[in-house]
Amino acid sequence: MPVRSLALLFALVALAAPSLARACATCGCGDPTLTAVGVEQPFAGRVRLSLALTHLSYSEGRGLARVEVFDQRAILGVAASPNEWLTLSVFAPLVWREVAHASLQHESTIGVGDPELRARFVLFRDRAFAPEHLLSAQVGARLPTPTRLHDDNGALLPLDAQTGSGSFDPMVGLAWSWFARELSMHTTALLTVPTEGTGGWRNGASVRLAWQGQWQPMNELALVIGVDARIDADPLLRGETQAGGGAVVFASPGVMISPGGDVLLWLVARLPFVQALTGDRADGPIVELGMALDV
Repeated sequence: MPVRSLALLFALVALAAPSLARACATCGCGDPTLTAVGVEQPFAGRVRLSLALTHLSYSEGRGLARVEVFDQRAILGVAASPNEWLTLSVFAPLVWREVAHASLQHESTIGVGDPELRARFVLFRDRAFAPEHLLSAQVGARLPTPTRLHDDNGALLPLDAQTGSGSFDPMVGLAWSWFARELSMHTTALLTVPTEGTGGWRNGASVRLAWQGQWQPMNELALVIGVDARIDADPLLRGETQAGGGAVVFASPGVMISPGGDVLLWLVARLPFVQALTGDRADGPIVELGMALDV
């Protein structure tokens, strides 16, 4: 099954990672804080490879129109900092989706998801080495994949069964990090404005807000608690407004472990505790298991 294959891939990469380490991220940035992918401190020559396995689910509709969607993906990432103020990153997902209809119809698809490119610029740091405050801006885009999935009769599968939205989604955001020995905090805000994608569907503009507090009692272990929020405008179908916007807020506990060198492992769960969505959609928990390696 795809889930077992992805888990095996993760295990093999994790076993091989210590022998691939070439650099010391702590030495390069002057701070031993374990940092998640996307909020790491940039320094000239830093390259971070990552692999994240995620599982999420949601349901929408009612009666015979109700569907349940299970989304599992492996996301390969590369982030490179040519200097101390710029980080360029790319994330490429492999997606496995299952869609269960109330009518007992079932769809299972696997394919490449929409890749994402980002550039993060440091706007302010209070000192060049081991900063306490770091303010960054980021711009990027989610790119459409050429793959459109069809059923056995050649008909285009519904959007819930597609592995990507098929739209070009530019994004812009700000991030602030605070480092104080065993304590740290990260706050991010990201705006995404999608274009029209597969089947004439256009997702609404979306704002992602995240706050993460972290306690690191030792160099090899960090405990994390966070709050993540998603605020979406209603989507459009061929120019007509559809229900499906609103807000969801997640509580996000997690743990990060560094078994040695520049290897980082993490596990985080995002648990929805506020859901104020238009239409008949309900989001389930999101679970993410990942690893990163500085080379």
